[in-house]
Parts: sequence; C-alpha cells; structure tokens
Amino acid sequence: MALEIDIYNSSDRFENALANLKVSKEFLKKDIDDITSFVNEMSALGIKTIRLNKEVYVLRALSRLKSKAYRDCDKNDIIELVRKVEAEKKHTLWTKYDRKVVLKRFYKWMNGDEEIIIKKEKYYKLNPEWLKQITTFGNQVASDYEKNEVHLKGLP
Repeated sequence: MALEIDIYNSSDRFENALANLKVSKEFLKKDIDDITSFVNEMSALGIKTIRLNKEVYVLRALSRLKSKAYRDCDKNDIIELVRKVEAEKKHTLWTKYDRKVVLKRFYKWMNGDEEIIIKKEKYYKLNPEWLKQITTFGNQVASDYEKNEVHLKGLP
C-alpha cells in the first residue's frame, strides 16, 4: 500500500473552509447547514478532502450570486444562477463547467437522489428497477444452477 502524502495540507484547508463557512454572516443559515450536511455525507462516502474543499468553495461562490437559499430555489432561480455563471467573463470555460457540475451534484443530493454510488470518485446513477430485475435474474440463475439447468432467457 502506497503512502499518501498530502503536500497541499488539504485536510486542514477543508476543516478551515468549513469553520469559516459556519461563522460567516455573508451566507444564509439554511445554505450553511445544507452545504455542511452535503460535504459531511460526501466525506462519509469517501470523496477526498481536496475535492470537498473545492465543492465548499464553489457552493460559497454560487451562493453569492443568488438571493434565496438553495433549498428555496425553483427551476427559474437555478436557470438564472447558471445564466449568471455563464455571464461571468473573468472565469474560464473549465471554471464555469466545474461550477455547473458541483451545482448539479449538490441538487441531486438535496433532492434525495440516493441512487448515487461512488466508484473511484466518480458518480454512477443506478436505476432501482434495473437493480430489481438483475437481482431477480440472479436468483433465478442460482435456482436453475442448483437444478443443473441454466436458462439465459429474460436477461435484462
């Protein structure tokens, strides 16, 4: 197992970013609570602290561009927020892209998208109906195997 050296001191920087967020008077209390819950849950899922630090930074920056709390925004508010991100001339295309990715991930989490799993720090969406089908199929194959019969009909 390779020794992981953190030359950027990302753990301390992440803890400082969270602490600064919590004491900030610049942001709505609802936003602070939601961002904190989001990064805590993502941390529990194994997302690296350097990525979480970036997500805190991005969500703070996006929070400055809107007047409502994240949880109170409707579709039109989100469209307006993305329009403001796109209109910022000082940011590169990659910065704008990253901000939209973080915003999308945050809203997916906020809206209870529990079908997200982590694999090497990438997100994959699982369809629960497909999962049921594959489980049923797997049970059927196991049953057929016990009977020394394998039928591959109905493979999802």
